[in-house]
Order: sequence, then C-alpha cells, then structure tokens
Amino acid sequence: MTGHLTLESKNEVVVRYVADFARGLGCAVAAPHDSNGRAIRMQLPESSDALLELISHVALSATRANVDIGEPVCHLTFQHENAPSVVTLGLRIAAFEIDSATGFTSV
Repeated sequence: MTGHLTLESKNEVVVRYVADFARGLGCAVAAPHDSNGRAIRMQLPESSDALLELISHVALSATRANVDIGEPVCHLTFQHENAPSVVTLGLRIAAFEIDSATGFTSV
C-alpha cells in the first residue's frame, strides 16, 4: 500500500515544523505547486508508526506556533497495490493533550 499525508495550514511555521519532522522520519517531502508555502505532501514509509507520529507532530507544531490545533487540515491518501481507486480522508485534530506515562499500559 502506498500512502501520502498532505498538511494544509494558514500558518507557514506549522508547515515548516512538520516538514522538518517528516524529513527526520525519512519521509519524502514536497510542496504542492500552488501551495505558497502553506502545504506539504509527505510520502508515508511502510512503518505504521510514522502516520501516528506525523499526526501527533501536527498537533505539537500547532501548539508551539500558537495556532488552534483544529486549524491545520490533514489529507490522508492511500492506495492498495493495483487498486483502481485512491481513498482520501480529511482529518482535523479535535483534542490534544500530553500526560505522564505513569500507569500507561500497552495492550
């Protein structure tokens, strides 16, 4: 399966923070031609953790840039190999918090 995450934000700082983080994860990052620095498209690696890391970093970046976490929109696009269609989901973050890992248990 191939996948891309496109981030759009009115705030160029959020876009820059997420682009830098995505490159650190090893994602190919490109700006759409008509984005004017307010959008990036990231190729998702095969690791399923990368998607969660990127979406979390969108919230962290928005918080750091003093932007409402619901302002950036993410478009997750994926296609199964040889499938005739592509699926795109539009995502906004509704809630975000960071807590201590004390008492956290994995299932």
